[in-house]
Amino acid sequence: MIVNHFEKKFNALSIIAIAATVGFIGINLVWLYYYNLVREESMQYVYVTTDLGTIGAQRTAYIPTIYEAENMVEDFMDKMFSHNAENYRSRIEKARGLINLQDWLAIYKRFKDEQVIEGYNRYNSGTNLAIDSVKVNIGTEPYQGVAYTRQIIKYQDQLIENPVAAKFEIIRVQRSPANKYGLQIINFSFIDYKINKKIE
Repeated sequence: MIVNHFEKKFNALSIIAIAATVGFIGINLVWLYYYNLVREESMQYVYVTTDLGTIGAQRTAYIPTIYEAENMVEDFMDKMFSHNAENYRSRIEKARGLINLQDWLAIYKRFKDEQVIEGYNRYNSGTNLAIDSVKVNIGTEPYQGVAYTRQIIKYQDQLIENPVAAKFEIIRVQRSPANKYGLQIINFSFIDYKINKKIE
């Protein structure tokens, strides 16, 4: 009799414990759902605190201007294709943050095949870059771009011009210490040097 009474109480307590656990989990799921809902909504605003109080402003997606995109391309081309024996490694390393790794490695391999650093050391030479034209179309993503430049190569007592032109695409990425523009070059490929060629 006592055992039956104990079993009934134990079963009742088990049911209460299970119900409480299920209820606790359910309440937490509902709370989590509303928390995420409110959090997502708050992420749409930028809050500014002033002497008059806190003001919420609608957050809009960042869209770079054509000038930012073209400046980034000029910065990349200058760092990647203008250097000497002393700054060669540091400059191409800085350029790496502005282009996807696969394309950077392809350009770097080309430099190695052409023995660029060996030539700099052997002849105490270097290159400067003259940028003739950079055009970027930011109408659709990924952005389409083209750059026409000339390497001015100092070789012994001579200055030799080497045309360097390329077409590429640009995507938006997170800003970082290595890439303050929030833009990255992809699908970089060399093209024939033709000034004022329209972007296709």
